[in-house]
Amino acid sequence: MVFSLCCLIAVCIIMAWIDGRKLSIWHWAIQPNAVVSLLLVSSKASLMLSTAACLSQLKWTHFESRPRKLRDLETFDDASRGPWGSLRLLFAKGTRSLNKAVWLGCVITILVLAMETFGQQLLSFPERRVSVEGEVARFPTIRDLVTVPNYSGRLGMTLSDRLLQSRLSLMEAMYGRTTAAPFECGASECSWDSHVTLGLCSTCRDVSDTQPDCKIKVLVDPKTYEHDNGTMYTITYNTTTLECSYDIDPSSSENLTTTRKQNIEGNYVPAPDPNNGSAWIWDTAIDIVTWNTDSYYGKGDPAVVYNFSALIANDTWSRPQITTCTIDYCAWVYENSTARGQDFNVGNLNKYILGLEQMHRTSPGHGTSNGYSNYTFRANGTGFPSDKHNDTFVVYGEADSELRNHLATILKSAAYEYYNSTIDTATPGLGLAMLANPNITEMADRMTTGITNVWRQYENEQAVGTAWESVAFIHVEWIWLTLPAAAVLGASVVLIMTLIQNRRTVLWKSSVLPYSFRALQGWEDAEFDMETLDEIRERAKEMTGQLVGDVNERVRLVKS
Repeated sequence: MVFSLCCLIAVCIIMAWIDGRKLSIWHWAIQPNAVVSLLLVSSKASLMLSTAACLSQLKWTHFESRPRKLRDLETFDDASRGPWGSLRLLFAKGTRSLNKAVWLGCVITILVLAMETFGQQLLSFPERRVSVEGEVARFPTIRDLVTVPNYSGRLGMTLSDRLLQSRLSLMEAMYGRTTAAPFECGASECSWDSHVTLGLCSTCRDVSDTQPDCKIKVLVDPKTYEHDNGTMYTITYNTTTLECSYDIDPSSSENLTTTRKQNIEGNYVPAPDPNNGSAWIWDTAIDIVTWNTDSYYGKGDPAVVYNFSALIANDTWSRPQITTCTIDYCAWVYENSTARGQDFNVGNLNKYILGLEQMHRTSPGHGTSNGYSNYTFRANGTGFPSDKHNDTFVVYGEADSELRNHLATILKSAAYEYYNSTIDTATPGLGLAMLANPNITEMADRMTTGITNVWRQYENEQAVGTAWESVAFIHVEWIWLTLPAAAVLGASVVLIMTLIQNRRTVLWKSSVLPYSFRALQGWEDAEFDMETLDEIRERAKEMTGQLVGDVNERVRLVKS
């Protein structure tokens, strides 16, 4: 019993030591569950040895107190051997007259069947996020948008990696893709509480209801052919077109123009009604115009980078789809951003359009900007969280001009005509890509996001976050230790009760020798004329005896 109790105490000590700690602190060859199982099995085996000995001894006490059926000898012996015998003893006739120590010993023998099961529930290994010291979590941000030095090749071409990547991101946006946000995460997971970067944002509106100014034109197209005999002759073809101009913005002198051809073959056919859509075939698939507002003059003016309008037409439409978009400099405020593997989750992202704070020619550390004006923008008055972040950003004139050139080059390359696609064939099919993805609002958002993410790759300023890793911890469910503890303590009580009750009697326990050395007394030989075990058991039910001492003080089972 001392050994059993020590095993239980060892389990408690080990569990208290590892509870709430990382699994990595465990350096033994076998796992914590195996150690717990080993100790509990040892504790169970030890307490069962003690309890079995107590039940065996208590059968003699059972016969010492008053006359009993001899069959009880076997019943007690079976109870000391395992749960099934204990269960039979508890439900046997005369259970109420059992010694309390016997009753408790039988209950313990049955309960310990679940001891290992309870032990297996003791430990769990939940995973938690913990910060990783020495690992980085960086997210590049733009505070000052500066010019990236260009590389001059042997053929006089001027290019930079940022220039190439920027135009590639704009083309990807037309193909329905968005350049991923750059970040560095040196662990399985990273997080950033709050950070801000200069970026672009777009605002688009549908202006398809703009009334066009349409004119019918007849193109006289003489073509000269040669007869078989070598003489030349001329045939004049007339092409009727409907050209419409859309004045999409009062602040711009740019207009969108579409051309529709007469939907009838042959010559000298009268021009159809301009309002009869089925009589005309769209020749213009995509037309795009761009313009600047040149608004960086007064303090507080919105930081408009560029404007563009896109017209997309299709023969199944009665009128073209026209969308006008404005691209502005904005402050991007990220809250609770996370990264896992190669995936970045922006968390809660808010964008605040900036306004002009100051226009200047020089900037500290950069000298004169080759005739370009540099700009300081602020996000005050827009709801920007100025209490958490600096709301001032600087854009250098050369970088601003580079951005406008990117937008103009890529957007204008997307113009496309159904019957004359020579403009689009000189580009990577941008017009066809826009026809496949005609949602201009979404395209503008992809463009501004892509440019922002590309330009951030070339910035040294970093938002530093926290690198996390998932670590397995050890958690002890102490409630599952109640049954093993109750079994050990109960077995101890049984032992103490047995010791008290047998302090003045012989200790025969489970030995079979007393049956040989202390023959039954008071029965005739004829009463033992039995051979089979079943006959012996039946006769034992009818034989009543008591453990008493004879005249020579020898303890015997005497017929009662």
